[in-house]
Amino acid sequence: MTGERILLVEDELDLAEPVAWFLGTLGFRTEIVLDAASALRAAEREVPDLVLLDVMLPDRSGLEVCRELRESAGASGVPILLLTALSGDDDRIGGFEAGADDYVTKPCNLRELGLRVTALLRRSRGGAPTPRANPARQLRSGPLHLDLAAFVATLDDAPLDLTVVEFRLLQTLLEHAGTALTREEICTHTWGEAYAISGRAVDTNVKRLRRKLGALEDQLTTVRGIGYRWVG
Repeated sequence: MTGERILLVEDELDLAEPVAWFLGTLGFRTEIVLDAASALRAAEREVPDLVLLDVMLPDRSGLEVCRELRESAGASGVPILLLTALSGDDDRIGGFEAGADDYVTKPCNLRELGLRVTALLRRSRGGAPTPRANPARQLRSGPLHLDLAAFVATLDDAPLDLTVVEFRLLQTLLEHAGTALTREEICTHTWGEAYAISGRAVDTNVKRLRRKLGALEDQLTTVRGIGYRWVG
């Protein structure tokens, strides 16, 4: 039993309750909330280990909730998996721009959902290398250190509270330090070829990452007309 806490934000109980039951069989503790306001209060009361977030909520868009969680002090690095009935590329891109780590289209296959949840938690908590990572590999840039096997980033020996996407983005930049990468190249290395990601999603995640890098934010430079480069 994992005991990890999942916040499930879904206003349709006939969908939420089977999901919560299935996640319970995997050892997760799941709290169901029915609207955006309740979701934000629940995340503030006790930071969850992962958020399953419906995009279409009765009081506000789930994308707005995602953005607020990414701006909050406690939940900025919490994995967010979107549940969406919208399957178009623009809808998925909007989720990544808002700061989501992954998405599942409703009605969702419970087994697939369980695999996505488990994978996100494993990467966010460490314990398994990323697909591109050799378990022995470390990336460093001055006081910045990425342990690719443990999926842990530290700055001046203090942990950086990065999302899964932010970690992958930083890994991509450090692996190609000194090289100007196009937004398309960053998308491929960070999200993989299976996802249709816009340049806007890259820009939004770069902006969030810079805020977390503190004094090192200037090392993530914009290359006008091309994309981004890590210097130093």
